[in-house]
Amino acid sequence: MIALLLVMTVAVMVLSAWKRHRPRGAAIESRDDSRFRFETLVERSSDLIAVLDCDGRIAYVSPSVGKVLGGNADDYVGLDWRALAATTSSPVAAAADSAIFDRVLSSPGQSAAFDYSLSDRHGNEHHYEAVVTNLLDEPSMRGIVLNSRDITERVHLERESRDSEESFRMLFDDNPYPMWVFENASHQFLQVNDAACQQYGYSREEFADMTIFDIRPPDGRTELRHFLHKRDATRSGPAVRCHRTKDGRRLDVEVRAHQLTFEGQDATLVLAQDVTERQRLETALEHRAFHDPLTELPNRALFRDRVQHALETARRSDGEVWVMSLDLDGFKTVNDTLGHAAGDELLEGVARRLQRCMRSGDTIARMGGDEFAVLLENASSDAAAALASRLLDEVRDPFTVRGQEIFLTVSVGIAKAQPVGDELPTRTQLLGDADLAMYRAKETGRDRFAVFEPQMRSRITQRLTLQTDLQHALARDQLRVYYQPTVRLDTLEIVGFEALLRWAHPERGLIPPSEFIPLAEDTGLIVPIGSWVLHEACRQLAHWRRTIEGYSHLGIAVNVSGRQLQDAPFVLNVREAVELAGLDPDAVTLEITESLLLDDADAIANQLHELKAFGVRLAIDDFGTGYSSLSYLSRFPLDVMKIDKSFVVGTPGSVDRQAMLRSIVNMGRSFHLSTLGEGIETTAELERVCASGCDLGQGFLFDRPLTADEATTRLANLRPVRFAPC
Repeated sequence: MIALLLVMTVAVMVLSAWKRHRPRGAAIESRDDSRFRFETLVERSSDLIAVLDCDGRIAYVSPSVGKVLGGNADDYVGLDWRALAATTSSPVAAAADSAIFDRVLSSPGQSAAFDYSLSDRHGNEHHYEAVVTNLLDEPSMRGIVLNSRDITERVHLERESRDSEESFRMLFDDNPYPMWVFENASHQFLQVNDAACQQYGYSREEFADMTIFDIRPPDGRTELRHFLHKRDATRSGPAVRCHRTKDGRRLDVEVRAHQLTFEGQDATLVLAQDVTERQRLETALEHRAFHDPLTELPNRALFRDRVQHALETARRSDGEVWVMSLDLDGFKTVNDTLGHAAGDELLEGVARRLQRCMRSGDTIARMGGDEFAVLLENASSDAAAALASRLLDEVRDPFTVRGQEIFLTVSVGIAKAQPVGDELPTRTQLLGDADLAMYRAKETGRDRFAVFEPQMRSRITQRLTLQTDLQHALARDQLRVYYQPTVRLDTLEIVGFEALLRWAHPERGLIPPSEFIPLAEDTGLIVPIGSWVLHEACRQLAHWRRTIEGYSHLGIAVNVSGRQLQDAPFVLNVREAVELAGLDPDAVTLEITESLLLDDADAIANQLHELKAFGVRLAIDDFGTGYSSLSYLSRFPLDVMKIDKSFVVGTPGSVDRQAMLRSIVNMGRSFHLSTLGEGIETTAELERVCASGCDLGQGFLFDRPLTADEATTRLANLRPVRFAPC
C-alpha cells in the first residue's frame, strides 16, 4: 500500500503547487453523473487509478489498487497526502519536483508521464507507466487524476531483447569459427569477427571495403553469383565452398548462412569452418575405397561397377564385353618363403607389367590377394586372345625382388557376355564365368588361358556340395574359434582377443573363412553360426577372467555380419550370451565393417543404439576400405576405430603413408574413439603405428590366431617381448 501511495504522492505534490494559486478551503464538489460514469469505467479497469481533491486528500482509488497491494479501496479514501510525504522515496520525490510537473500545473488539462516499479502484496515486482493529468478545472472532476498501467511484460521483453543482443555479440565476437555479416543488395561486409580476420588475413578495416566476392578465387565467383540469385540463397544449409585468403591460399570452407536484419538492413549471417584437411582426407579415402592401396589399381568394387556400366552400354549399342580373370601361379610359395613384404613388392611389379599391356579404355583391377581382372569393351575374340597371350608373356619374364630373381606364371580365364535369348548375362554371371575359365586354365597346367564354355558350370555343383557340408558343420562340431591377441601399444600388454572362425572340414582340412563366410552369408547360415561364435567367445573369455590371475580386465571382440544385424532377435541374443557367461557387457566388443554401415543405415542405427544401451562396445572394422562422408562416425554410437592394414603396411619412412595414418588417428580421437592398427607384422610397421598415436595393435608381430588352449598357455606363460613398446 505504501508503495502505491509513494507514487500517488507525486500527484499530491502537483496538487500542492496548484493550491498556492487558489484560495484554501474549497470543498469537494458533489459527484455528478459524469463522475459516476467515470467511476463505473474504472471499476472494471486493471489500471491503478487515483483521484486527489484540492485539499490533498485521497478522494478515490480504483478496486485494482486493493487487488495489487491488498486491502479495500475504501481504506485509502480520506488519507492526507502530508501524512504520506515522509514515506516518499527520494527518486519519486525528485520526479515530483521536476519541471515536467510544473508544466502540468501551469496549464489545465496538461499531462505528464513517468515510469516506476513497486512490489505487490505477494512480493512480486511490477513495472508501471504512469500518467498524471491536471483536471482541476474540469467541473466533473475538480481533481488530479493518476493512472498507472502495468508494463511488466513489456519491460521483460525489452530486457530479454537487450540480453539477446548481448549474447549474439558475445557469440559472434568470441566464436572460434570465422563469422561475418554481409548486406544482401551490395554483398558488402558489414561486420566480421576476430576469427575471420585471423583465417583470411584481412583487418576489419580491409573487410569493410570488400564484398564477399573478394574472398572467392576468380574461378568460383560465377558460381557464387548464380547461387546468390537463387531464391533461397540466404537461407542455405551447410555447403562446402572454395575460399581464398589474403596471401592467395585456397581453403575448402563449410559455410552456413542465415538471413537476418542487421542494423536496419537486409543481411546474411555466415559461419565458415575450414575443412581443407577433412576434404583432403575424404578425397584420399574415396580413392582408397575404389583403388587397391598396394598397386593403386582399381579394386574389386570399382571393377564391378565398370563391368555393370559396360553391360548396360552393350545392351543399348550391341557392343561386345569381355572379362578376364587372372590368378598368379605359385604366389603363395613366394609369400611363405620370402615373407609378406617381398610378396607385396612382387605384386607391385606384376601390376606395372600388366598395365603396360592395356589399351586405352581397358580396365585392369586387383581383386584381392594375387587375383587380377581385366575388362575389355568393343574387342573381338582375336583381340581378347592376343591380350591374354601378352599378359602371359609379361609375367613369365623373371622379377627381381630384394636382389633375388623370381619366376612366376599366371592363369587367365576369358569370358564374353554372350546373350541368353534376348538378355545379356548379369555382372555376377559374367565374372563367375571368367573365374570358371581361369580355374580350368589352372587345372590344365597353368601358365595359359582358357575361354569359358558352358560345361564349366559343373563347378557350381562343387559349391552346392560345400553349402550342404556347411549346413551340417555346426551340428557335427566342425567349427572352431581361434583367438588373435590385441595389445596396448604403450606396454605391449595383452588386453583382449579377437574371435576368428575356422572350419575343420573332415576331408579338406582347415578351411579359411574367406571361402565359406560368403557362402554362409548368402544362405543365411551366418545367423546361427554367428550366434554360436558369440556364445563360445563369451564363455571362453569368462573362463580366462576367472582362472588366470591378472586378466580380470580381458576383453573379447566378435565380428558381426549384416545378416545378423538384420535379424530381429539379435540384440536379445547378444544379451543372452553375455549374461549366461556372467560378463560385464563392456567386456564384449562387436565389430562391424565400414561398408555395412552404408547398407541400411536407419535399421542398423536402431540395432546399434539398443546394443549400446545394453552396454557392449562397438567397433568399426577395416576403416578406410569403404567410403562415405564420415557422417556415420557421429551418427553411430561407436567406441573403437580399427584402421585397415593397408594404412599400416608400406615403405618404412613413407611420409604420405605416415601422414594419412596420423590423420585417421586424429579423426578417431576427435570422435572420442579408441584406435587400433591392424595387420602389424614387422617392427617397422609397429614404429609407424606408434608414431601415429594409435592406442592398440593387432597382427602377426604379436601373435598369429591361436586355439583356445594355445591362448590359455600364452596368457599363463608370457613369452619375452623381442621389441620395445611405444
